[in-house]
Amino acid sequence: MERKYVNRGILSVAGAMLIELSLGTLYIFGNYTPYFTSYLRNDTSDEQHLSYGATSWVAMAGTGVACLTGPLFGLLERVLNYRALLILSCFVYSNMTLSIPSGGILSTYYTVQYSLATMIVTFGICTGIGKIVAYPAALKCAMEWFPERSGLISGLVLAGYGLSSFIFNWVITLIINPNNLTPDIQVGNSKFFSQKSVLDKVPESFLILGAVLVGLQVIGILLISDSKQYKKKSKQDVIINTDEDVSRYGSINAEVVIDNDDDGNSDSSVNKNNTEEIGRAAPRDYAIKEAFTSSGFYILWCMMLPFELSVAIIALCYKTYGQTFIRDDHFLAMVGSLSAIFNAGGRLFWGSLGDKLGHKLTMCLITASFSVFISTLVMMSEYGGKYIFLIWICLVYFSFSGIFSILPVIVLKLYGAKNYLTIYNAVRSSGAVSSVGTSLLVTWLEPVSGWADIFLLTSGLTSFGFCMSVLLDIITTKHHLRDK
Repeated sequence: MERKYVNRGILSVAGAMLIELSLGTLYIFGNYTPYFTSYLRNDTSDEQHLSYGATSWVAMAGTGVACLTGPLFGLLERVLNYRALLILSCFVYSNMTLSIPSGGILSTYYTVQYSLATMIVTFGICTGIGKIVAYPAALKCAMEWFPERSGLISGLVLAGYGLSSFIFNWVITLIINPNNLTPDIQVGNSKFFSQKSVLDKVPESFLILGAVLVGLQVIGILLISDSKQYKKKSKQDVIINTDEDVSRYGSINAEVVIDNDDDGNSDSSVNKNNTEEIGRAAPRDYAIKEAFTSSGFYILWCMMLPFELSVAIIALCYKTYGQTFIRDDHFLAMVGSLSAIFNAGGRLFWGSLGDKLGHKLTMCLITASFSVFISTLVMMSEYGGKYIFLIWICLVYFSFSGIFSILPVIVLKLYGAKNYLTIYNAVRSSGAVSSVGTSLLVTWLEPVSGWADIFLLTSGLTSFGFCMSVLLDIITTKHHLRDK
């Protein structure tokens, strides 16, 4: 592979990692929620009786709306190039220039001072819609540079997404609660802050967070480039050089390969020695309707449903659960940060393992390990104390991270690249159902039964997801999915 091509690919992978790093706000909700929930209870006139179940709708409304509209926004791929698509989605996500409370993280500076409903629009829905487009677009761009190592590249890029909370959990905690104050008000099973020194810093934390995310997105967009455009230029250069060699020496041991691009135009390139650049045939590009009527699509959808719900509960509630027996806010922030390292490392590990063992078998291993760790979380934490809680949260994050590393590769191999964004977002539309389920569980079940029953129910759902991953392996093996 040409060195210049490899360098452009590496830069694009780095740019995609920065964009994913800026999009990982789901994993900071668990650490952020006690702060902005306490702020809304104390500083917003209509929210004095607000619960954590109510504020979980901030994240879940965003996830739900984004998952429902994601397939439609995926159609933008047909009319916009990667850079334009990423600029538009990142603008909506971070709200680079708007200074009114209408969308994006920066605008949450205003909406958190107004009401929960307006915060749901800005910190929930707008960030969710921006992420549902930028997340798969940046990932696809990176994977197309190195298709033969798609699992590794997927894991590497999404490690940036997982690392987001490692950085921003500490940033948020040190901005809002540098003195490590603990929640001093208990309502039922939940604890809240009332200290003015903590609450007054909540709005400005959104300004700082938004500004940092904008900077990451701008750098990432500048680094990313489209592999298809670069391939066309490289092929033209090879043709020119070959013509010069033929005119100089009269003949050359080469063959011309015709390659059709997405628009149906033919590009010719030279394949010396007839073997160097021959790779595996690319998967067939499915039409959207054809993909939506395939059995594999619905198995993937049913597999993702329980895992989306389980991941959301862990990401949103690990800190509020930890506060029931751990009186150390900085330790809980450290739990979020260390689990982020396992989240990032897991994406890289599982992605690389998928390239070696096969992505369907790897998905079965991932779902099995996730089911085991989440089902034993409460038992191990209650008997082992805060350090076992830390270890188990890290193991949970390590296991589920692989789901999001392997899923994009499976979708790409099943259905091809042409309609990838639409089909991938349609598979992830299961998140719309899981987001409602998550908020209902936290709102209704936690006050009555406590966290043990929530995690027990979650473990049962993940067992169903494991069965779906095994079924996916069986069904697709009989058809057309190339696993390596």
